[in-house]
Amino acid sequence: MRAARLGGAPPPKRHPPLGARRPPCERLCPMAIALSATLSAHQKNTARRPALAVTAAATRFGIEHPRWTRYYTGAEADAPTAVVVANDGSLVRARNNAGALDWSRVASPGSGSTYSSWTNIVAITSGSAIALAAKTTELLLAYVDNVSLTLKVRTSADNGVSWSAATTVVTEAAAIAGMAVAYRPNGDACLFYCVGTNVKSLRRVAGVWAAAGTAWSRSGSVATLTGVATAHDGGDFVVIVTGTAVTTTHKRVWGCWMGDGAVLVSNAWSTLTSVAEADSLSTVTFIGPAVMMLGLQPAASYAHKEAGSVAYNREYTTHTDITGFPTATWSEPAPHEAASAFGMSLAKSTTGLWAVVPSGVWYASRPASVTLTSKILSAQFEQTASSTKARITLDNTGGVFNAAPNATYPSLYPGGSLTLQPGYGSGTAAAAEFGVSYTLTVERISYGREDGRSQCIVEASGPWEQLAHWRPPQAWQTAGALLTRAAIFQRIANRAGIFVNGTGSANWTTDKPAFAIPAGETGSEAAARLFTVESSIVIPGSDFKYKNPAAGDAADWNYGGSGQHPIVALQLVTAPAAANWVRLQGPDRYSDRQTLAEIYAVGPRLALVRSLDAGTNAKADAYAANAIRRRVVLEQCGELRCPLDAGAELLDVIAITDTQLGLSASKKRIIGLRWRYERGGGKTPARYESTYTLGGL
Repeated sequence: MRAARLGGAPPPKRHPPLGARRPPCERLCPMAIALSATLSAHQKNTARRPALAVTAAATRFGIEHPRWTRYYTGAEADAPTAVVVANDGSLVRARNNAGALDWSRVASPGSGSTYSSWTNIVAITSGSAIALAAKTTELLLAYVDNVSLTLKVRTSADNGVSWSAATTVVTEAAAIAGMAVAYRPNGDACLFYCVGTNVKSLRRVAGVWAAAGTAWSRSGSVATLTGVATAHDGGDFVVIVTGTAVTTTHKRVWGCWMGDGAVLVSNAWSTLTSVAEADSLSTVTFIGPAVMMLGLQPAASYAHKEAGSVAYNREYTTHTDITGFPTATWSEPAPHEAASAFGMSLAKSTTGLWAVVPSGVWYASRPASVTLTSKILSAQFEQTASSTKARITLDNTGGVFNAAPNATYPSLYPGGSLTLQPGYGSGTAAAAEFGVSYTLTVERISYGREDGRSQCIVEASGPWEQLAHWRPPQAWQTAGALLTRAAIFQRIANRAGIFVNGTGSANWTTDKPAFAIPAGETGSEAAARLFTVESSIVIPGSDFKYKNPAAGDAADWNYGGSGQHPIVALQLVTAPAAANWVRLQGPDRYSDRQTLAEIYAVGPRLALVRSLDAGTNAKADAYAANAIRRRVVLEQCGELRCPLDAGAELLDVIAITDTQLGLSASKKRIIGLRWRYERGGGKTPARYESTYTLGGL
């Protein structure tokens, strides 16, 4: 192989246009990634031009990852507040200061700006909610008056320098408990406000407000409402609601969508998806929600008020998975420094995010992704069905990576993401072409010296490792016949912020077991309990994606024959399986599956699998078959080393030809995948190789 040479970095990932939606996922992931003809041919050659692209980004599993810094600590009293970033970049805030509607405009907001200056506009109902929204040519300020019965708006045509006279929009017979406002992409606006058990929407079309609010279709799901927030996602309105559930009066934060003609028809409402939960007898109250869009993903916050022992007010933040679909579940809410009984407000600009309460201002930059490609000295990647890890060694000459994140590499930090794309310089004029792409989470950055060279080592891991970091702060359970195994797994993964691609096997998407997760159990432990009776396996790459290995799967890649991928080393193993007899134990029945030839040869090796969901003969038989099938696929039977194949993925099937070993298109499955890149130089030889752990079909 020629001396290793890095190729160019791939083009940066871009968000889909406004209104776009991620296309529906395939039921199961495709059998193999498609490579360009030139890349496919080049990597089989005797001489190859290695290319490896590595990029760092301020995201985690495709979601922007705000790192908040407090810019302001003031003495203002706690109160309802709102914030927007105007078209000229100014930060405009409003607060209900005990019945005085005040506003503040900071023309060039930064860490040293003055945030303590407020100007009164008008007297309003004390304690009532207020709302702000911004578009290119206008700001809109909404509030309630007349003992919270009358909703009024003011506008600003000069980025919040001055405000128009008030316009009365609607007067309700009962108090308005919360409000929010957002602009549509075409400049029209929509107000949302709570009255009793209704969230009402009130549209402004071509500058004219509707005569009355339109009640939502979910009033039968709630007992009380304490707040509402909204943002337009480019297609529909995402809405966050706080209150209590009907009948049980359990405290809840819900996420939902109101249609604007994209995914949902205009004014139609999705179901309510739980964001945060507390028992009806708890001393917790949820209030003051806020929401903003980060790409296609809603990011939300709400106030968690604890009135019991060790009373406190705390803001929590959360987001959906990368689809942002109306059915998307939300990540585990994370504590924020802000402490307000009314909730904090959120706003964004192209360069940063803002969070405010009257006495506090926080900022999080939105750094662009940065390429590390030219600095790579070596890279190691390793993946199994339960683990993904990478280690990248970078040239730190001149200390360019010291104290990362730094000005040069603002997106490189523990908790951010690292995207690896192996490939070859196989394109026109040796342009780099890439195959698989892995986006992992940075776990650790270390610095040191070796052979006189300064190095920075970045270690990253995949979704199973991140799922092991997530532990629910409170117990969760679902009764039987409510949620499928697929839905339960998706909830677990989404709470850790991880996207799940696909749906798995038939029983995975139909069986609905009772399931409980105790507080403090890791997400990986909970998920493992679900998968014991599932034949599909998830590949832990940039997300979780399902693959359903079948014994008759065709080969994805061919090795050893003429014109095929070359083999550097091959070892095949014949050994008894760890378990050749599986007994599936249900609540009142059991079912066995055996590999009789192995039992005859080495004796019985029993694996006992328990499932309280196996309450019928059909389920017991299916679960037993799934359990032994899973073991057959993941049982190690050899190892193959070869020049890196840029398209090979976990669970792909390879056909091996080796005349000396008597193999002709003998099929094995990749159950472990490692590759290593060494740039080479000095005492270190150049290297770009893959090693596959082989399993059964």
